[in-house]
Amino acid sequence: MKSVYRTLIIASATMLGLCAHADTWQYFAYNMQIDDFDRDKEFDYEFQGVIVYYPGQGQSNFMLDCSSHRGLRVAFGLNDTDFHSTFGKQTGKVRVTVFNMEIGEQAYRSMKAVYLPTFKVTEALEQAPARRVYNAIVKNQRITAQVSGKGKKTYTPPPVDSAFKTFVKNCPVTNPDGQ
Repeated sequence: MKSVYRTLIIASATMLGLCAHADTWQYFAYNMQIDDFDRDKEFDYEFQGVIVYYPGQGQSNFMLDCSSHRGLRVAFGLNDTDFHSTFGKQTGKVRVTVFNMEIGEQAYRSMKAVYLPTFKVTEALEQAPARRVYNAIVKNQRITAQVSGKGKKTYTPPPVDSAFKTFVKNCPVTNPDGQ
């Protein structure tokens, strides 16, 4: 599992477009090239994906990442993280951790994640938390995440808008026939 995230350290990401408004969802597509730390200097594989996030406006925020390679993923920014400018950059050290999440009255405990101290971002290692967050967004529910050793943060996502709908349309998990 660690090797997957070590490879992302030397990934090359190309942003393909940004749909943004200061107080709504922001969407961008990307092209990712991954090198598996083998001896050759070539990238081992390449995939495309889409991301949607909202600017925290000084508050904590999160993003959903979707690709046919990684599926649907969620990452929580512990501060106002600019996911567009940090995505695809070298992460430096990563730490495996756990986090808890509450959506409405439902609690989810001890989910595996990696913490990226350079960006103050925690990314879930499994798809289930992202699916729950996606459903919370659609249902307009508040999300609380507590990362081991980093405190508890509450996230109030904005309503679904055209940028979020573009993400849904281009995500192979939410729209498998659209690819």
